[in-house]
Amino acid sequence: MTRLEVSKYQYGMTTREALLAEIEDFLMTESVSASEFGRSALNDTSLVMRLRSGADLRLSTADKLRAFMREFRMHRKTRRTNA
Repeated sequence: MTRLEVSKYQYGMTTREALLAEIEDFLMTESVSASEFGRSALNDTSLVMRLRSGADLRLSTADKLRAFMREFRMHRKTRRTNA
């Protein structure tokens, strides 16, 4: 994540709110449902619903979610350029 991306999401937000904003952006830009995201990232279909409801998570889990989004985008970008 670049410095610009961090500031885009974290200005005036809690860490949980910033992560949720990143996830919501990912869901919209990649056309992935919330349940599919949770299942693919952590085998947890209700993950996004719980975050939307205010649940917290561990920093290590946040790192895993960000890594999943980064790898998903890299994989999709690679598929587009090789098509």
